[in-house]
Amino acid sequence: QSTWGPHCLFLMASRATTTLSHAPDDGVSALRWSPTSNHLVATSWDRSVRCWQVSDRLEGTPVSMTSAHTGPVLDACWAPDGKNVFTASTDGTALLWSLETSQTSQVAAHDAPIRAVFYDATTSCLVTGGMDASVRFWDCRQQSPVCTHAMPGRVRCMSSLSPLAVFACNPASSTTPTTVAVIHLGTPDRIFRTFDPTLPYAAACIAAIGGDQQAFVVGSIEGRCAIHYADAGADSKNTFSFKCHRKPPMVYAVNDIALNPAHGTFVTGGQDGSVCSWDHVARQRLAEFPADKSPVPVSAVAVNGSGEILASALCYDWNKGAEH
Repeated sequence: QSTWGPHCLFLMASRATTTLSHAPDDGVSALRWSPTSNHLVATSWDRSVRCWQVSDRLEGTPVSMTSAHTGPVLDACWAPDGKNVFTASTDGTALLWSLETSQTSQVAAHDAPIRAVFYDATTSCLVTGGMDASVRFWDCRQQSPVCTHAMPGRVRCMSSLSPLAVFACNPASSTTPTTVAVIHLGTPDRIFRTFDPTLPYAAACIAAIGGDQQAFVVGSIEGRCAIHYADAGADSKNTFSFKCHRKPPMVYAVNDIALNPAHGTFVTGGQDGSVCSWDHVARQRLAEFPADKSPVPVSAVAVNGSGEILASALCYDWNKGAEH
C-alpha cells in the first residue's frame, strides 16, 4: 500500500459525501457512469473493472467485477443500452464485458497499450486510441477495424460528444506541446483538423463539452486548462487558458476532466487532491471540493447523467515515483 493512504472512491451530492465499499486494490484509472442508470464503473491498475449500483441516497451496492485483462485497465465506456461495458488495457486489447452474464470477449486490439476508448452511436463503432499513435474505429462484429488513423503522437486521452471527437496526442517529451486532432463523427474516415492547444506542457486529459462552436477543454500536467472550439481552431478569439490546481510554489497536474451533462459545466480532478467545478462560458470557478484539499491526488472524476452525483477517486498517481 502506498504511503499516501488507501485507494478510495467517493460520491458527492448536495454536499453529502459517502465512500464506496469494495474499492480496487490499486489506483483507479477511470470512472464512468452508465447512460441509462446510476451504475458506476471503475477501472484500475490492479487489472480489475468493478461496477456499483448507486441509489439516490448515495448507497453503493457492488454489482459485478472482472479481471479478464492481463494488464492494468486504463479506460472504459458504456454501450448505449447500459448492459455492456467496453474496457481498454495495457495488454493492447479492448474487451466487451456483459454485466448480465459476466462474460468477456475481445473486440479490438492495438500494437501497444490502449490508452482510451469510447463508443460512438453515430457510426455504431467502438473507438480506441493507442500508444502506438493510432486511432481505430471498430465494428464489434468484425475482427479488423473499419478505419485507422495515424496520429501525430501517442494517444494520451480522447473524448466525444456527438458530432465531435477530440484526441490529445503527446510526443515523447512532456515539455513538448500536445497536438489535438478533431474528427467529425459523421465523416470518421478523415481527420477534420489538427492544432496545438495553448498549453506549454503535455496534456493529461481532455473533454468535449459541446455548445454552438463545439467547445472542448484540455488539462495539462502543469496545472492549467485551455478552452478551445473545434469549429474555430486555435486562433479563435474565444480560446483561453487558465491556471488551476495550484498551491504556490507547488504546481499540480490536472488528472481528469468530466462534463456535467445536465448543466454544460465541467469538473477537474487534480494532483493536489481537490475537485473543482468550472463554468467556461462565464469563465469562473464555481466550487472546490474539498476546499482544504486532500493529501491524496484525485485520479479520476465523473458526473452522472442527471448532473446530481459526482464520483471521484483518490489514490497515489506515481507523481513522486515508486519510493512513495
